[in-house]
Amino acid sequence: MAVVALLVGFGHSYANVNTTVLSIDIPKAPVVVDDCIKSYQDFLENDWKRKACVGAAFVIIKGDDIMLLTGMGEKNRKTHEPVSANSVFRIGSLSKGFASILAGSLVDQDYFDWDDKVTDYVPELAMCTKDATQNLCVENILSHSTGLPRHAYTNLIEDGLSVERIAGEFRTVPLVGEMGKSYAYQNAAYALIEEVIESSTGDSYEELMRSLLFEPLGMESASMTYDDMVSCDDIARPHNYNATPMRVSKRYYNSVASGGINASISDMAQWMKMLLGNNPEVMDKEALDEVFSPRVNTRRDWRYYNRWQGFKDSEYALGWRVLDLGDRTLIHHGGYVNGYRSEIAIDRENNIAICALFNSPCTYAKRVVPAFFEYYDACHSSSDTKGVNP
Repeated sequence: MAVVALLVGFGHSYANVNTTVLSIDIPKAPVVVDDCIKSYQDFLENDWKRKACVGAAFVIIKGDDIMLLTGMGEKNRKTHEPVSANSVFRIGSLSKGFASILAGSLVDQDYFDWDDKVTDYVPELAMCTKDATQNLCVENILSHSTGLPRHAYTNLIEDGLSVERIAGEFRTVPLVGEMGKSYAYQNAAYALIEEVIESSTGDSYEELMRSLLFEPLGMESASMTYDDMVSCDDIARPHNYNATPMRVSKRYYNSVASGGINASISDMAQWMKMLLGNNPEVMDKEALDEVFSPRVNTRRDWRYYNRWQGFKDSEYALGWRVLDLGDRTLIHHGGYVNGYRSEIAIDRENNIAICALFNSPCTYAKRVVPAFFEYYDACHSSSDTKGVNP
């Protein structure tokens, strides 16, 4: 067991990062991978200086191994405390991936199925027509293919209304697309999965999230309430666009599935190992395949992804985006809430994943994921030329 600096690159410790140390078992790795991480580290450090970011945390997982784990910048611009591996952020819409994985685990245990009607579990649900009410299924709410307009009643989530209360309000919203085929991003409708889960199991959403995911994965800092966040000893404070510290908002803690999870980058490392298939006792490959299987095309989001190298198409699975980058398929999601930004991406074929958490809404966030895969591909292309087997 080796003790290394907070930034870990397969057995190497690097300077110019926070000095928190972790005890991590470091495997021996090919030189090409180490070179890739060092190049990406240089990009992070150099680009960071040019962007108006306050603090961030990064992790990269290869298989079951941590390639990089680092905090950069400050938890609080006023106190100048550095971000550590255990600093807790709000992860925003990355919470949707947790909801779909939890749902997938329960589907695997036969509590409900993807094509079950939502009204079987949420009798309060009322859509604009009787047919729409009766036909809306679990798969529709998790793939944003409800037929509702984009962000229908997100304002009610932000006003603090319960999901149960909002379920009956959809009757006033006309459908703008064909259910199951038309994509439009949702928060309020997505949150209905909490009611489905609670009704089908008899347990609370929060308790099941803890017992089926957080605890078995060792996500020790992860939580789902406002009180847990504000009482945290190692909180990454949110900041606005002017890098001024803000109070933690209570918004979306009434809709944990949409955006209410708090977590550290160390928590996310454990989460990503599972997403790469390393914890079959939590969720096996077949169940992961089902969650990650595309359901609906998301052409409306192309303006964001069309700058990614090799981008060809984007689809939405269950709580996850699926990006066709030509030679690579990425499972991806981003998040924003209360001054926090987050990004996660999983390359299942190459068994590698990256996550970044930010405590300010800097534009730097949207660059870190595509940049990593560009460095990764460049390293492997170079190694192939030199005859190195990565």
